[in-house]
Amino acid sequence: MGYTLLMETREELYTEEEILALERKLRAGRTALALFAAAALAACVVLCCLTTPRNAARMELSVILLSTLAGWFALYRLRFGLRERKLEIGHARMLRSEPGERMEGSPELSGPEMRIRGSIRFCPVALRCGDEERRLRVIASKADALRRRDIASVYVVNGFIAGIGARR
Repeated sequence: MGYTLLMETREELYTEEEILALERKLRAGRTALALFAAAALAACVVLCCLTTPRNAARMELSVILLSTLAGWFALYRLRFGLRERKLEIGHARMLRSEPGERMEGSPELSGPEMRIRGSIRFCPVALRCGDEERRLRVIASKADALRRRDIASVYVVNGFIAGIGARR
């Protein structure tokens, strides 16, 4: 039916080094966002200091536009960049810390990328072993790892694929 553990090598989808690298990118993104917000605030202060009675209306409009556009950009980066990375880090840590089970079979991506509302992006996976089929999920950023043809088994934690076992 399947291969024994001695005949395959296990590859974790998230190593501790990858998680640490994601955390460094998250910190760098937060720092860049804080610097951007400070620069936008400083620009607003400079515009206020340059205001005279003749250009007051134009400067007021400039400050409103600058703060609005900077705020939209910051919220966009926070929502679609930093928050998503933070959720992925938390999910990867959960996959590494909780016990899972080994399942034999050949995984295939079975649908388009999806998102749990307010959570991570994932891809549905069908694990086929003979006539039996199980429905699993994999984090979207790791879906390419399942495209290999030498996969004999997967390691599953809470319905998510945490590692793959490749034939030697």
